[in-house]
Amino acid sequence: MWTVFSVLGVFFMGVISPGADFSVVVKNSLTKGRKEGLLTALGIATGVLVHLTYSILGLGLLIGDNPPIIHWIKICGGSYLIYLGIRSIVSTAIEPKSSDQKTKIKTKRSWYS
Repeated sequence: MWTVFSVLGVFFMGVISPGADFSVVVKNSLTKGRKEGLLTALGIATGVLVHLTYSILGLGLLIGDNPPIIHWIKICGGSYLIYLGIRSIVSTAIEPKSSDQKTKIKTKRSWYS
């Protein structure tokens, strides 16, 4: 039981410390509004919950003892990163239709002002 509490404590400390996820939530809140900021925070919380669940259940040990599973996880992860890279390159190569679209930034009144 103490192991579960120690894992929960470590996850809690990781969640409350500011980092890249905090920056993404702030950016989305300021540029797209409160709803997008809350959805971003909800997505991050869901991801943390998934990691917490498999950590407590010990699935990391099961995966770690099975080299073929590790191999396929690496292949799938690498393939996904390659896909994201190609998609990023292709999306930046497409030019906007007019020069106004390059500088036009959608601004909204933020939820705290």
